[in-house]
Amino acid sequence: MRSGQLEAGEQIVSAEELAGWELSVPIDWTVTIRPDRIDSITTPLGFGLGAYTAHDYYAWLQKRLVFVVVTAEVYSPRGTSMASDEIMGVEWRPEHRIPRVVRPGEANVDELLSGKERELLVTNAVLQSRQQGESR
Repeated sequence: MRSGQLEAGEQIVSAEELAGWELSVPIDWTVTIRPDRIDSITTPLGFGLGAYTAHDYYAWLQKRLVFVVVTAEVYSPRGTSMASDEIMGVEWRPEHRIPRVVRPGEANVDELLSGKERELLVTNAVLQSRQQGESR
């Protein structure tokens, strides 16, 4: 979130969703989740049993398989970031949809993370923001 405006692909985490995870934040805090950046320098690809294959590595080189870092962030009433947490998600892109430049905002957070990963990411950011608030 920049200057109170959502960035491309960013979503506000609702109070109902937080309550479903037994979390709560003060009413004037904002919790968001967004695809933050593409990790194209390193790859978590491995070739062990049950891991990624050479085909997957080729797809990564062709930008059909991208690794998107997803960030959950908690903002104060003034719009200042209080805490954040990151996790990497994997997105496959069909050949006919390969963009020349892969932008994080084009990724769909709901497709990148499972519900449990989303919950863990947001929970970590909220807990860190509470610790920051207590230390002030």
